[in-house]
Amino acid sequence: MFFASDLQAKEYTFIAEITPPYTYFDDKQISGIYKDFLDNAFATSEHSYVFKGFNTRRLITAVGNTEFDAVIGVSSYAPYYRVFKTSIPIGSTSRHPISLDGMLDEPYTESLSAKRVGAVYGLGFDILLPNIDLLAYSYAEQGVVELFNHKIEIIIEDPLIILCTSELIRGLIPANSQLYGHSPPLKVVDLYIGLYEPEHPLTELLTNSAELADITRLSVKYFRSCGADSDLIINR
Repeated sequence: MFFASDLQAKEYTFIAEITPPYTYFDDKQISGIYKDFLDNAFATSEHSYVFKGFNTRRLITAVGNTEFDAVIGVSSYAPYYRVFKTSIPIGSTSRHPISLDGMLDEPYTESLSAKRVGAVYGLGFDILLPNIDLLAYSYAEQGVVELFNHKIEIIIEDPLIILCTSELIRGLIPANSQLYGHSPPLKVVDLYIGLYEPEHPLTELLTNSAELADITRLSVKYFRSCGADSDLIINR
């Protein structure tokens, strides 16, 4: 087995879906939870990394491209998950039904079957919710606009993503809007870094970083900061 310390310094390329606050552009620079994680991982390493963010469709196309070394933030529900020869768990995210009102009875699967439910295209929601006829859209924040336009009644998403929705998207919805993130979550989804090589040289480095500061813990500060800055209210 190879270890990062056994090799000469190398630059690795990571890609991720643009989904604030996990990955987003801040003054044309990549920022967010995944970058925080990678910064921690590489802080004491002789290796370096390049981080690129793509929209959902571009990411799906890019997966498997030998130009890249790894995808960060992938779940096992993603249809392309099987292309990775090594996967490193880095935390989890909870997926909740989110609506304009607080009325949604449990069990969710029965309640959702009678409603227009939306989710992001191509990320495995059809596998996560096989009994729901989902209406797909291109990226998470689009679901917020679809809700306020009453094209759908429920979106399935991580409330943190919705709370941190961009100013551009918030400009398309009423000011001081309120949404309801229904608890308990519909599903807790484990997140991984997908690597294309078996026994990849970065495995030890990334695994150690996840043990010290996984994605679940890193997201706490973003929940606080987005909650303080956002005029979008998530009732839970």
